[in-house]
Amino acid sequence: RVTLERVLAEGVDGLKIHPLHVVKGTALANDWRRGEYTPLTREAYIRQVADLVERTPAEIVFHRLTGTAGESILLAPDWCREKWRVLNGITAELYRRGSRQGRLHGSLAHA
Repeated sequence: RVTLERVLAEGVDGLKIHPLHVVKGTALANDWRRGEYTPLTREAYIRQVADLVERTPAEIVFHRLTGTAGESILLAPDWCREKWRVLNGITAELYRRGSRQGRLHGSLAHA
């Protein structure tokens, strides 16, 4: 949330967000293999994105809400390969909350 405040303070017009990917040939891949790093679950990612959307002013464009690394290099999380399932999950979470983009904008300092 602090990061969102800082980004919005820069006067951005749009945002791109995506989960952290574990990709082949990286230090993070080594940590993941050793069990020293655990990626977010799809459900946790969906909740966090919904939180972010609620706190982002309605006039800010979301260019991306999820993404995936290339099939040949992505090690984890597996759910990144199911973009539509993630996007539909974000929509469903906002609906479940009775929420929308910008509903909690201005609540950043109190969250």
